[in-house]
Amino acid sequence: MTEHHDLASARAAVGELQRVVRALTAEHGDSIDVHRLAVDVSRLSDDLRLIVGDDALQRAAESREVILVPDGDYPPELFSDAHDEGIGRR
Repeated sequence: MTEHHDLASARAAVGELQRVVRALTAEHGDSIDVHRLAVDVSRLSDDLRLIVGDDALQRAAESREVILVPDGDYPPELFSDAHDEGIGRR
């Protein structure tokens, strides 16, 4: 099996576990045992996402826009109504 196939199988298995836990919750209520099972399945899903990598985070990291801030002085009017931290208004 290829890694891609293994990951697809793992995703499908976790998805099936999530479906079964929802059915068990509907049938047995949110007992402590069903709740623990739901937490375990949620952890499996999170761990699989960590192994595979979160596509949204990767896209965000790749598309970071660099904003250049000039090194010059800002006009004094910009801070005319600002307070110095801990000192108060000048």
